[in-house]
Amino acid sequence: MKTIAVILLPLALQGYEESAQKLADDLAKADTAPAKVAVADEFVKLAKKFPKQRQEAIDGASSAYRAAWPDLDPVWKMKTRERLARLYVPLAPVPEKKLPVAGWGAIGGAKADSLRVHSGSASLHLKIARKDGGLADMGGTDFFEVKPGKELELSAWVLTDGTDGLDDKFGFVLYDAAGKSLVTKELVAPKDIPAWTRLSDRFEVPAGAVKAKIGILVSSKGGDLWWDDFSVKIDGKEQLRNGGFEK
Repeated sequence: MKTIAVILLPLALQGYEESAQKLADDLAKADTAPAKVAVADEFVKLAKKFPKQRQEAIDGASSAYRAAWPDLDPVWKMKTRERLARLYVPLAPVPEKKLPVAGWGAIGGAKADSLRVHSGSASLHLKIARKDGGLADMGGTDFFEVKPGKELELSAWVLTDGTDGLDDKFGFVLYDAAGKSLVTKELVAPKDIPAWTRLSDRFEVPAGAVKAKIGILVSSKGGDLWWDDFSVKIDGKEQLRNGGFEK
């Protein structure tokens, strides 16, 4: 009987799925913040090695950087901010655009630019400079239609850099035909985590709801807030126009 030799390929020779799973396992075992950053850096290498899986690899890196962030000392945080700033520049940057843009109304102090993107070439960038406290409604999307009784999935990606408030968020409001608000869902951004984080919720559209809109609300007095890849799906079909600010 022949003996079949099983050869375990080194990480550099493995395919994307094997490499990504190995890094996910390494992240689960990492017990220090620098070790988690090291895993994130390896995900960044995968993004360069496997262009077709670039977005998935960058999301893996973001997850590892987020896990490390709370326990990093000031020097490591400075280095990590610099790494993340380089990581999130798109392959094809575009000139910044002032709002309003397709599907979105004016948002105070915001523009669409390429300084940090989750995917594509643009994201919503709000540079915060407020003298007063409290929660401020900055503006948001145009109205779009919804259908009662249908399952709705709401999501967006957010990045916060130097923010100081605990209530920066986006609000999703459902209205009836008379314009009365029926339901408000709020998804809160983490404070000062300069890695992309996905926020999401899933629920049934209530009876009487015919339209909805998204609003950006800010409590921080300073820092930068980026939003990207907003999505509102009803029974799996996208309802929101220009959720990634590409148009």
